[in-house]
Order: sequence, then C-alpha cells, then structure tokens
Amino acid sequence: AMVFKLNKDSLIDALDLQGADTFNPGDKAKPMKNWAVIPYKHSQLWKELALKAYQHIVKEEKIKDGKRKHA
Repeated sequence: AMVFKLNKDSLIDALDLQGADTFNPGDKAKPMKNWAVIPYKHSQLWKELALKAYQHIVKEEKIKDGKRKHA
C-alpha cells in the first residue's frame, strides 16, 4: 500500500477505490486529516496520486508563506 496526503476532492475520489481507507497510524481515535491509504491493487494510480499530493502540498506551502508575509 501507499499513503498520500490529498486535497478534499482528490481524497473523496481516492477513498472510493476498493480497499482504500483513511490513514490512521496507531489506530488513534481520529485518522490523519486528508491522508489516504491506497492498496497495491491500485498501484497503476500511484503516480497520478503522487502528483496530486505534491500539488496539494505546494499549494498548502504557498498559503502558509502568504500568511506569514502578511502577519
């Protein structure tokens, strides 16, 4: 399996995949926000999901940088 941090829309789509689930390390009461575990049987989608994850992280960092500049 592979784990990805995705935006809300991509996360919803990813969790529709058979066997996909939210990422919950250590079986905590609440899974990690925006993270999904995608099973190996969907490995053909991993590259696409990795790109979406990268784009999401870049966007998050730009937002954080923008807030820091105006704070």
